Amino acid sequence: VPLATYVENLRSILETLRACTPRVIWATSTPVHPQRPFRDTEWAWRNEEIVAYNAAAHELMEANDVPINDLHTLVWGNVGAYLSGDQLHLSESEVEVFRKASQSRLIRLMDRYTCSLVQKVVDRDHGCLDDMDFYDTAVALVEKLYSAGNVVIYNWGAQCILKGRPETLHVFLQLDREAKIEAAMQQLQLDFQAARAVVDKQERNTEQYIHQFFNADWKDPRLYELIIDRGKSSLVRTVQMIADHIQRSSPVP
Repeated sequence: VPLATYVENLRSILETLRACTPRVIWATSTPVHPQRPFRDTEWAWRNEEIVAYNAAAHELMEANDVPINDLHTLVWGNVGAYLSGDQLHLSESEVEVFRKASQSRLIRLMDRYTCSLVQKVVDRDHGCLDDMDFYDTAVALVEKLYSAGNVVIYNWGAQCILKGRPETLHVFLQLDREAKIEAAMQQLQLDFQAARAVVDKQERNTEQYIHQFFNADWKDPRLYELIIDRGKSSLVRTVQMIADHIQRSSPVP
């Protein structure tokens, strides 16, 4: 893929993801071993190409205030230890380290379904995601996370997908429109008009998604066991209220 096309693809993907959530993190592409021969007969990269594409992606992400997880620098610091015998993929020992990490299972699940969603965007001629594709991806992701257990799921229609399931707590964090716009201005570094457009689009998308696929109103209090006004509760107080509710609801041994 030409570098300019790569950047435009990333820009389109970033816009699509940010329409779903402002919480996007970019991970740089890892290097190949310097001693790995380049093969024209198969998919292959040269390190100078990886560096160039990472640099272009880095510039785009910085311009959009996206945090960057620099895996390239990490692996390049010790390619012999990090890369496997094929001199391309992570070694089994390093993969095992990730598997043993406390959140690795959830990270792999999120990565798998996020990549699935992004690939559907890239594969389409007009770079847009079909509503049913999004719904199928969301349901599969939420069900997998629920099966994994002990997780916090933000959005994705989980209040409807997991409605009535045991060992779940559905929380609605209420915040008035003006406060949401102010938060978007600060978090995304936008002016008032742009931040208002982002907030309105996110709420419109959520409203349409929940109504279309679950025939429900996402603000319906019956979908939630706990409703918290974030404008009147600090972050610490909000967390404490959720923890207290869970403790009161837990069966006494």
